[in-house]
Amino acid sequence: MGNRKNKSRSQKRKFIGNRYTERTKPLDVPTVSEQKLKTTSVSFENIPSKDDKMSGNRIFDVEILRSVFSCLCCPSCLSVNLQLTEDSIFGLSSGMTLKCKKCMFVYAFQSTRKANEMNDINL
Repeated sequence: MGNRKNKSRSQKRKFIGNRYTERTKPLDVPTVSEQKLKTTSVSFENIPSKDDKMSGNRIFDVEILRSVFSCLCCPSCLSVNLQLTEDSIFGLSSGMTLKCKKCMFVYAFQSTRKANEMNDINL
């Protein structure tokens, strides 16, 4: 009796989903990754020519910049004694001071722009 299956009882049907609702077609909206790749893709049109203004961030050796500033003349006394010193470091940004060794000329600046009291390069 236990081994014999009841013929009146059929096997339970498996659920295959709701066949009576319409399926939505996938939209042709690009993913976020696809959008980022399109905006950051390198094209030859975006390469600046010699006539364009230089802007943006660059990586450079501070010693090279220091040697360039030492060759320039002071705007106050016109002597060639400018000295570049790094006063503070904030992540990738630096606070620098340009001083003349002969006169009292001092010019302090940040190596990057600030956005909401944060350095632009550190965002």
